[in-house]
Amino acid sequence: MDDIRLRSSLLRHSQEVFSTMLGLDVAEAASNGTGAVAADQEKRVVALIGFGGDYVGSGMINSSQDLACKMASAMLMAEYTEMNDDVRDALGEISNMVFGNVKTELEEELGPLKLSIPTVIVGSSFDVRSAANPSWVVVPLKLGEDEFEMRVCVARSTQPAHAPKHA
Repeated sequence: MDDIRLRSSLLRHSQEVFSTMLGLDVAEAASNGTGAVAADQEKRVVALIGFGGDYVGSGMINSSQDLACKMASAMLMAEYTEMNDDVRDALGEISNMVFGNVKTELEEELGPLKLSIPTVIVGSSFDVRSAANPSWVVVPLKLGEDEFEMRVCVARSTQPAHAPKHA
C-alpha cells in the first residue's frame, strides 16, 4: 500500500474510532513540515502496536499525557486528570482499535498480518523509531485545541513469516 493510501486509511480509521467509541471528533491538523506535533515533550505518552507477517511494522499514537487523560475520560466515561493504569489501558485499546482496522485494510493488499498486544510508554524526552523502516507515515490530528499524532510504518519482512519447524 502506498503512503498516500496508508495515510488516508489511518486518518479515516482514527476518525471512525474516535467518533464511535469515544464520542469525539478529530480532524487533521496542519503539519509543521517535520511530522512532529507540538505536544509537550516533557510529559508524553506513546502507544505502540506491532504488525507481523510477510510485512512487519508498527503503529503509534503519540500524545501529551493531558490529552491521553481526556481520551480515557471520554472512552471510560469517568474523569481522569493524571496518568494511571486506566488511562494506559484506554490508550492501548484505542491503538488496538485504530490499527486493527488499518491492519484489516492492509491485509487486502499485503496478505495476512498479525497484531501484537499494545505497549504504552509514559515519560519525558524520549525518541521512538523503527529499526525495520525509519520512514513513518504521519497523520497529525487535532482534538479540540490539542494535537497528537497517529503514525504507521510497514515494510516487507526480511524473514519468512512461516519459517519451517525444525525436527
